[in-house]
Amino acid sequence: MQLLDSILAVIRKHGRRGAEGGFKSQTWTLIVADFNAKTRLNLCMDQMQNCLSALKAKYTDYNEIRNKSGKSIITLSLLCLLFL
Repeated sequence: MQLLDSILAVIRKHGRRGAEGGFKSQTWTLIVADFNAKTRLNLCMDQMQNCLSALKAKYTDYNEIRNKSGKSIITLSLLCLLFL
């Protein structure tokens, strides 16, 4: 989860998006370079994009569960599992 948090912080810093809502290629280049410098990892653009997609999917799942009526211990357990 720390990796995704780090990616989000860098994305927020460089958050220029194109007309269709996605990040421009030059923005992704800045995001990857900045992230790799901060974390001393060597991720490529595809890996960063996949991490962002995974985070978006988890967020969507979280919202679906959160918005269901009748919150129960099972629902809360599922929320915890999403973020492990």
